[in-house]
Amino acid sequence: AAYLRDLHAAHPDVPLHAFYILPRAIPQDGIEGWRERRALLSYARLLGRAGAGLPVDAEEMARLRAEIPDTDLQKYLAHFDESTALAAMLITLTEEGTLTRLVLGQDDGEEFSVGNLKKAELSALLAQKNIAPERAMIVHGADEIALSMLARMAVDDLRVRGGAPPRISLRYARDDMADAVFPFMAVSNDVTAREKITMLGGTLAADDADSDLMLFIAAGDGDADTLGTRAPSAAELHRMLSTGKSVALVDLSRHFRAEETLLPILTEKDVPVNALTAYAGWNTASNAIGTAVAEAVLYHCAMKNAATAEERERTAAANLAFLTGRMAEDEFYLKETIDRVNDALRRAGYANSADLDLTRNWRWANDLLMNDLSRRMRSYESTAAFRTPVKQNGMTLRVVRSNITAYYPWPRTFEVRLEAAPVVERKMP
Repeated sequence: AAYLRDLHAAHPDVPLHAFYILPRAIPQDGIEGWRERRALLSYARLLGRAGAGLPVDAEEMARLRAEIPDTDLQKYLAHFDESTALAAMLITLTEEGTLTRLVLGQDDGEEFSVGNLKKAELSALLAQKNIAPERAMIVHGADEIALSMLARMAVDDLRVRGGAPPRISLRYARDDMADAVFPFMAVSNDVTAREKITMLGGTLAADDADSDLMLFIAAGDGDADTLGTRAPSAAELHRMLSTGKSVALVDLSRHFRAEETLLPILTEKDVPVNALTAYAGWNTASNAIGTAVAEAVLYHCAMKNAATAEERERTAAANLAFLTGRMAEDEFYLKETIDRVNDALRRAGYANSADLDLTRNWRWANDLLMNDLSRRMRSYESTAAFRTPVKQNGMTLRVVRSNITAYYPWPRTFEVRLEAAPVVERKMP
């Protein structure tokens, strides 16, 4: 607290924005033993239910408590107490004006937990201090929050310049996808989407005609839909893009498989995918929705502020680079290439692809990654969906090549450091 106060005092005209991620329900590192960890998580869920005023099985609670060493339970509960104290300190700093904006993220899929009880305490503290929601809020999610806060700054700047906040319409590939709760989430897709729009300072438009951009959410589930039921979404997106509508596509997959996503169908149906304003298909709904909305909002604000044709062209090229990177990572790497890389590693004797010895085989693993991903990208680049020129903000652009580079930054294959530097041609009228 003292450091932040001193920093603010030294630079009073520079706004300080902060975010903090509340801990998950899963027992933290340092608590050993899978039986003890399982019992502790089950016990924490019952504590959450009891704290919410719901009935619990007292005998089951006693049985679970007997399986948990006292030191483990104390360590677990202390973790939440320490986190809550830190979050409360940040709330106080926001109240006094040291922090301009604070976002507390909860990256937890549990409906009932100790963390939810602590979140309720923090919500009550925010209400007690009467801090405006646009200055301090608690949201679902984690990974996407920094990007979302940067996008919110762009919206703030647009408003200072006299512009209106972006109006965002919300559409689903199928109506029931709005209420679906996807893995690692405690709330529905619709709750998440509305929360992200609010967090970024946007306004929810009544309909597509009244919006600056559309958030289109496809929530694929191989147990509930088929290729045939997803195909109409491709036709609908094609129609919207052909009218020049700005569309941010969230391409969710319940089982995180390529066959559940919409992008392969868009490619097969020759939908001009580079006409999308944003794309995201990460493994949680909050991450994917937050990323897609942030990209679309950043692009919207940048185009509103662009004063010359050259600025608009640079902005479009930068957005196409981000769009290309998201498709390459979220779809082609995480749902295709990673499986082939992991299979090759297992054949070489690596049983756990989340714990690799890359000090000896880093170059080999990266060669596997780039060879497979490059082959997949070349196939994608040969499609009409990729090659079709797109019209954006008075420009006609064509992406010639993706120019993807990727490598493993640490010894696991789930994350890659991926960059896209697409070659973009501007077609003159």
